Amino acid sequence: MKNYLLGSYKHIVIIYWILISAVYAVQTFRIYDSAEEALAVTLSVCAVVILINHFLSDYLLTKAMREKNMPFFFVHFVWAVLLMSFVIACIFYGFRHFEEVGVFAYSERLPDTDTFGNDFIMLIPSMIVTSLGFCGLRFYYEHARVEKANRELQFKTLQDQITPHFMFNVLNHIHVLMEENVALASSLLEKYANILRYQLYQGQKEFISLEQEVQFLKNYIEVEQIRWEDKLDVICRWQTMDESIEIPPLLLITFIENAFKHVSRCSSRKGYVNIAFSQHDKQLMLNVENSTSSLELKKEDSGLGLVNVRKRLDILYPKNYTLTCRETDTAYCSQLILNL
Repeated sequence: MKNYLLGSYKHIVIIYWILISAVYAVQTFRIYDSAEEALAVTLSVCAVVILINHFLSDYLLTKAMREKNMPFFFVHFVWAVLLMSFVIACIFYGFRHFEEVGVFAYSERLPDTDTFGNDFIMLIPSMIVTSLGFCGLRFYYEHARVEKANRELQFKTLQDQITPHFMFNVLNHIHVLMEENVALASSLLEKYANILRYQLYQGQKEFISLEQEVQFLKNYIEVEQIRWEDKLDVICRWQTMDESIEIPPLLLITFIENAFKHVSRCSSRKGYVNIAFSQHDKQLMLNVENSTSSLELKKEDSGLGLVNVRKRLDILYPKNYTLTCRETDTAYCSQLILNL
């Protein structure tokens, strides 16, 4: 149903407004004696309803969903309903005036109780129903679209993590260790298996516990430390208050992966990777710094991972995160502050 809606949303909207217009037309032609007047009233009313509802759903609703501020939309929804009721009541009043001055024939089937105030009050329920139907359709469409985009980004992130380069390096290192240190090779293989298991199974979930994500990051770092042996200084600081809170999986690994991928490999000085993670209440902070060398050649795909992370953050936590990256001649630093 979601895929069908995503592909046919415009057609569904057209059908929706055709049905609503047909209902209004049937009611209008039953009341007005003049077909021309009935058609003019129908077109006027439908134009008002369609224009205001499209502004309400296409702009205000999508903005509220993007910023996760539905009370903002509710207030504007009420105002939109009142505005439509008021404008349409003015339209009815205007056409009654046209009948009085002889522009249209007098409609004997119009109730004597029809006044501006009565029209305004009676229109409110129908405007609520019409707007709820259309905004509900738009809400479902936006929700399905965001879910689809997030799944695609998760899949892309997952593909980015399981890179042949990293996989072959680890397996080759295990092969070498099998001849020199079987116990260390076994430990490395176990940790690498945990990494793959997490990526393949937990990575497909919408949310996982912070404890699981942190353990995944620690496993990844330990694998890299074994690979690098004593050629690299790695300092990690972990501070968590509540590891049961949930976050999207594979959201933080890109920053750490990039640090090990692009750390300096100069023979004259030892490279380093510093990682600091903290969690207080609903705020997460990750700082990653790695040494760099001006002689290192930049890879074309070095920024793709961060681009994907930023897109994912824009979908899941719009205006609730800060991502900053800075680079000097000797170091590259990235900081993510996320308010859940």
